[in-house]
Amino acid sequence: MPTRPRACPLPVSVPLMGTVIGFYDGIFGPGTGSFFTICFVTLFGLGLTRASGHTKALNSVSNLAALAIFIPAGDVVWSAAIAMAIGQLAGGYIGARTGIRYGAKIIRPVVAVVSIAPALKLIFSAKACWLRAT
Repeated sequence: MPTRPRACPLPVSVPLMGTVIGFYDGIFGPGTGSFFTICFVTLFGLGLTRASGHTKALNSVSNLAALAIFIPAGDVVWSAAIAMAIGQLAGGYIGARTGIRYGAKIIRPVVAVVSIAPALKLIFSAKACWLRAT
């Protein structure tokens, strides 16, 4: 149940969100969960804890869809895939328990750090690359 009114009607926002974020996820991948969470909060009016839960479900579906493409093509590095699956399960379990216990007061700063840290890394790595080139 939304914690506040939706910003956009579902028949408009769901296909739009799915198409845009799905395209981004297929091309780039990193940060998809943050985009889903932001959309669930801003477009659908969900609280951060519930939005994070829905994000986990959509990320899982996205990963399964990718596997359906990459397994037949023989493009899966199984040792890495199994290690990532174990990490995702452990992180999802710990994250869900933490979210249920502490709510948005812990999820909000974690989402902020996880969203900002990769952006800073990209900025500084691009700067270092540019400095080497000049």
